[in-house]
Amino acid sequence: MTVSNAQYLKQVYETAAAIGQKAISSDAMIEFAGFESMALLVQGFPWPVLTSGGEIEVPMPLGVAQQIPQQAKVNQQGAVTIQETVAGTASDLLLQMIAGGGRFDAKVYNGTTDQYRFYLNIKDCFLSCEPSERNWDNRGSIVTLSGTLFYHYFGEKVPGNIT
Repeated sequence: MTVSNAQYLKQVYETAAAIGQKAISSDAMIEFAGFESMALLVQGFPWPVLTSGGEIEVPMPLGVAQQIPQQAKVNQQGAVTIQETVAGTASDLLLQMIAGGGRFDAKVYNGTTDQYRFYLNIKDCFLSCEPSERNWDNRGSIVTLSGTLFYHYFGEKVPGNIT
């Protein structure tokens, strides 16, 4: 549907602008506790959100049903991508994590680790990565390790050092 009323379009624009500037996906970092120097290698990671774990269907008379929310989902998981170095730094990171028990806490920054609007604390994390693939024909890509970050998020949001 084409809306050609300029006044209406102005109203939509002003309402959208009042909500706030949109977040840019690349304007974030994750830092693993005990492995802070590796933050620049973690290319992709999950952005935690606290939400209902799903629905509970409640049967009612006459075949009617209603949904009610489940408990908040604090155990979460998401894709992670880590850039490998020529020296094997990402692989060494994973070995060190396993040697230390495999679990760690982390901070997910809205910004960088030095300049951020806020960060989210995630707890009791661990990584599960798949073997990487190397290919003689591929001269245009860096080597990455991909897998899943498992963690717990309890809605903790810590104010940052920039506005």
